[in-house]
Amino acid sequence: MGRPRSPHAEVPTVSGRSEALGWWLLCGLVAATAGLALLTGLPRQAPLRRPAGAAALFSRASTVAPRAHTSETTAGGMDKSYLRAGLEESYSIWAMPRGTQADLLQQEIDAQRAAHRGAPFFPPHVTMLAGIKLSGEEVLERAKALARQLPPYYILFDQVARGEIYFQCVYLLCKKDEDTMAAGALARTIYDLPTPPYMPHLSLLYSHTSEEKREAAVLAARERLYGDEAGVALPQNGFHVDSLTIWYTPGEDESCLSWVMLAELPLTGRV
Repeated sequence: MGRPRSPHAEVPTVSGRSEALGWWLLCGLVAATAGLALLTGLPRQAPLRRPAGAAALFSRASTVAPRAHTSETTAGGMDKSYLRAGLEESYSIWAMPRGTQADLLQQEIDAQRAAHRGAPFFPPHVTMLAGIKLSGEEVLERAKALARQLPPYYILFDQVARGEIYFQCVYLLCKKDEDTMAAGALARTIYDLPTPPYMPHLSLLYSHTSEEKREAAVLAARERLYGDEAGVALPQNGFHVDSLTIWYTPGEDESCLSWVMLAELPLTGRV
């Protein structure tokens, strides 16, 4: 038999259990409040920020699409908020590939950047004319005249090559066919800008790297873009040009962070 219960022992009631439960809930609430106060007193982690610089200038969606600056001329004059203090006012005219071709060429540029520390980001393009030292208003007006006279044409790649200067380090040399050379000549005429003989090319790397590393970069680009046979990686060995883009490109800015696209104009000239 079990030990007899004392007649004076208290049997827990529903009311007693509720009071005990309330006590423990109160203790838990006090502890939670103290913990929250402690946590709020700790330094908070700063939110992640989108990287500035080139990533802010270029948007990579289905195609490489540089963010255009609104450069319309109003009664108050052209908006020149894109100009950078301490850098020259200099412009370039580019022909730019689109779609899959642009994506693949951008991938090659990115691969070259990854292999050469400090190399800048830039979108794939063939420069029609660079070093234009006119005002932004004049550059745009002459670009409109150029676009009206220039018919669409096709740029054909020749081979991967290397140069001796920073902005011609490694590039896809373009064929000097009649239409491509005529576009360059017309641009020089409209802007009245004598330049060295036109060498159309699509840059893959800007760098001051050594000759040995430039040669290695050429071989790597050739393998990635063409493989054993021409056209293995690139869907086309060139691209169709049906517009021109106007860029603010201070020549002394090797980082390319100041480069901004001001406008894109369709080519409406007749063949």
